[in-house]
Amino acid sequence: MQVFELTENMFAWGITFFTLGATIAFWVNEYRVSVAALGLSLILMFLGGEAWLHGLMGALLLSPLLFIVLPIAGMLKRRRLRRKREQWIVAKMTAKATSSPNQGTVRPPLTSVKYETTIAQRKAEDERKRAEHSALQTKKMELRLQSDPISAVLCPQVPIRFEETPRSWLGGLPQMPIDIAWPRAGQNGTPLNFAAQICCEDLPAELWRGKGPREGWLLLFIDGLRAGDDFHEEGTEWSTVLHINKLGPERAAPDGLNPVQDIEMSGAHYDDAFDQRDVPTVWRRWPIDIIPQRVELVEGKVISFQAREFALRSTTTKELYGIESKEDAHQKLDPDQCPPLTWGGALSFVKLAIKTQRKLASLKATDYTAPSRSTPGWVAEMIHELEIDLEKPQKALDLKAPRLRAYEAAIKANDNQALAELDASGQLKYSSLKKDVPSLEKRIAKMKHTMERLKGHIDSAAEQALSDAITANAAGTPGWWTDQGPKLEAIKDTIAKNDPDTRLPPEEWAALYAELASIRREVVNPERRYDGDRRDGLSWQVISPVDRAWTHMSAREHYLHLYAHSPALRDLIPADTQDKVAQIARAINWGRPHRMGGLADPLQGEIGPDDPPLLFQIASDDALNWMWGDAGAIYIRTSEAELLACKFQGIGSLECH
Repeated sequence: MQVFELTENMFAWGITFFTLGATIAFWVNEYRVSVAALGLSLILMFLGGEAWLHGLMGALLLSPLLFIVLPIAGMLKRRRLRRKREQWIVAKMTAKATSSPNQGTVRPPLTSVKYETTIAQRKAEDERKRAEHSALQTKKMELRLQSDPISAVLCPQVPIRFEETPRSWLGGLPQMPIDIAWPRAGQNGTPLNFAAQICCEDLPAELWRGKGPREGWLLLFIDGLRAGDDFHEEGTEWSTVLHINKLGPERAAPDGLNPVQDIEMSGAHYDDAFDQRDVPTVWRRWPIDIIPQRVELVEGKVISFQAREFALRSTTTKELYGIESKEDAHQKLDPDQCPPLTWGGALSFVKLAIKTQRKLASLKATDYTAPSRSTPGWVAEMIHELEIDLEKPQKALDLKAPRLRAYEAAIKANDNQALAELDASGQLKYSSLKKDVPSLEKRIAKMKHTMERLKGHIDSAAEQALSDAITANAAGTPGWWTDQGPKLEAIKDTIAKNDPDTRLPPEEWAALYAELASIRREVVNPERRYDGDRRDGLSWQVISPVDRAWTHMSAREHYLHLYAHSPALRDLIPADTQDKVAQIARAINWGRPHRMGGLADPLQGEIGPDDPPLLFQIASDDALNWMWGDAGAIYIRTSEAELLACKFQGIGSLECH
């Protein structure tokens, strides 16, 4: 019996080690050894009876050792292969040297020292060739900049000069003769979205080496849904450039025009869109000034992820508008301080509320169920856990709140010295404190409110009643959301009877908001209190369609529309908010402006002296609600022949993160 147990143990250990050995050999690409070890392991499984189960269990238990053994084995494998390769190279070079027919004497074997010297010489030669190539490219780039030194920046007017008839603009609709057909996308016939109309008379004389049109207008059309698609098949073009000699009436958008952007992809923000049919087909119209800019190159990493051989200097708001601004700081409008000011804004607000209502009505009751615990005493346990969880945010608030109050006092007193001392005294800056302190206060209040509600349900009967109430509340919440749909639709229809671009009286908005806010329900929300998907927390909350309906993005789009539409609507915006909207409109994303001519501002690609002429660079722009991919740009390149003929194919490309 003892001999049998000993034999079985030997089989089990053999299976364990041969299985692990097969894994290690496979990791280091020793496939023959791996197959042999796996074969021996299978033979032992066949001969060992029940020992196979113990062997596999042993392999499973010892598998954590692989996290240590496999990297070591891989390192030893690479070292051995590198040594063998060096020996092979030395042997080949030695054989070549000793068998050279041009030498009367036999060369001595090449030693490792000579091999390393040869490698160093080759590296030096490669560096020399790269330096020569770089010098040649630099010389060619200098010659290019001498002959083509100017780019034209298409600068949105901020503020818009409504008293002037615009000569060039982005977005809106084109003015072209009625005998010119609206461009369509190749053979599939889809109308293209209008993007820009440029007065050629205002282009700098040196642009494109003096070539290209200087009379008439250049019109750019693109397909917002398919911008960036490759031209693999005929009829898939998504951009067109027209040159016209005279203006025509403003052309209405044709039937069949696609939405200007795909709301499902990275792109512009249309928060009040229910689906693609609700996305507009025409971009916001914004007059522009054409500003000549001398092309300047800088060293290092500019609006890119890597250093480049050549890079354009970033364009700043100081250069275009004479106003200092942090290029990486995007002004946000506080939705609580920026309510809708027109009936159109109120309509957008209600549409957003309906969008929220539709989404939440589609959820299941299980999405609202909490808590996941059912053992007696779970209420007392949760109170104890909340007391522990409360310590961390409370300590953070005790640290940050006094510092925020010190900042606010210094700002109110206009004490620059105190502000400088606060900035120099630690990492907690005013910009982050403004966000962190209210967030911590809200979180702590929520946790304390939950604790107080739970304290009334500690005994077993009250605990069971709470569990039943939570289940019933969760079961009824989706249906409650469904019941609010007709109410919200009726409010929307009432608002839609008003002219969207007329002033919304404050008292009308107050009554409307009160009506929407009266649609409310108290629920117990499940919360993920720990990492992962486990829901083991809860909180009481009053829900309403107005919650998160009007975000900073919604407010931004509404106020930009007012700012760019007319002087009357712009004057509805309070003066201090107008300054914030102007800052949004002036922002130059990644220092990359809209431009014509010169060199492009690519995000990831390279630029060089042999790049074809740049016809258009249309960048991401908050004022126009343009976001190409992920903060990218659209590039339309041309050729010398097209510039001379003033006829352009308009083939574009898109580059983004």
